[in-house]
Amino acid sequence: YTFDGWYTAANGGSKIATTTTIGAGNVTYYAHWKAKTYTITLNGNAGKINGSVSKTQTVTYNASYSLPEPTFVIGSGSNKLTGTFLGWYTAQTGGTKWNESGTYANAGNVTLYAHWGGDVSDVIDFGSTWVVGVNKPMNWTDARAYARVLGGDLAIINTKAKQEAVNEKVSTIGESWIGCTDEANEGVWKWVDGTLLSSGYTNWAPGEPNDTGGNEDYGYIYNRTNFQWNDYSNSHTHSFLVEIRK
Repeated sequence: YTFDGWYTAANGGSKIATTTTIGAGNVTYYAHWKAKTYTITLNGNAGKINGSVSKTQTVTYNASYSLPEPTFVIGSGSNKLTGTFLGWYTAQTGGTKWNESGTYANAGNVTLYAHWGGDVSDVIDFGSTWVVGVNKPMNWTDARAYARVLGGDLAIINTKAKQEAVNEKVSTIGESWIGCTDEANEGVWKWVDGTLLSSGYTNWAPGEPNDTGGNEDYGYIYNRTNFQWNDYSNSHTHSFLVEIRK
């Protein structure tokens, strides 16, 4: 609260000014206080809030507030990916769930992030792209085709920081395809953008890739080996990580 002045009554009354003349006798004046206003910033986390990816709203301390419910839809028709809204949280991953309505008792501004479930295992913001965990098991080829229909591709995990960021998603949805393959040239692994894996960060499990059976041409994150990578054949189905440009 901020001090609003001295008044002649606890509620209402007249405000005492510096020019007010005080007559003879005792007098009681009452401090009045004004509630501060704060800003709630809502981040749709790849979802939309009334058509926008972010929104702000002004709230008054100790007054009621209500938060909108966002939607998550990428693509269209039978190929669309929809997410189930799990609530507003104080962090993009993890954090504390925020009541969608109530009395605003936080003495400051706050940024809240939409969390998603269902076919979507939440979202990670990498600045120019989002990485979405998709909980719809497919083989690698179908997963990549689906990712491209959504306007993205299978995720390129080319830094340790990016790997560590997606580990939580993989721990939720299980083994997940990523965007690397040596299908075109056995033993020459490339990301889906054509970059050689040998030119940068990799996280293969010991002894991998080993092309067991002569047909393991696709990379995935194996959540039972400390989120290291393995190669697998296209006959298997997994969840997958999709990377979409904003």
